[in-house]
Amino acid sequence: MFGPAGKFRRAMEGVRVKTDCRFRAFEHVRLKREFDRVFQEGRAFELREICVRALPNGLGHARLGLCVGKRHGNAVRRNRIKRLLREAYRLNRHALAVPCDMVIVPRTTWRNLTLAAIEPVFREALSRIGKVFAPR
Repeated sequence: MFGPAGKFRRAMEGVRVKTDCRFRAFEHVRLKREFDRVFQEGRAFELREICVRALPNGLGHARLGLCVGKRHGNAVRRNRIKRLLREAYRLNRHALAVPCDMVIVPRTTWRNLTLAAIEPVFREALSRIGKVFAPR
């Protein structure tokens, strides 16, 4: 192969890169009864821009659910909030010490819709969850 793509491919031969950073379907909290269980039995972690409810799930992995209501704005804004929260989870899920179901409810006062603004808040939430649910 010629050109920049071929040069890159030849340079990367033998280099192992972890590429499985996707947010897969089994990592989603999807069913109403799962959301209800987290809201009723889970612990709440209140932060500046988000409220996180978490409950250890007994599975080998964490799962994420999002609740973004109509008071957050139109569909474009709500979908952007969901995309940013999913990306923050995807990039930082390794920091979660205990597999649990998490449901995130963003505050309506959250105005700065950037990943750089939400990522530190999300990391703080994960560290709090890890401290509370850590095995003793």
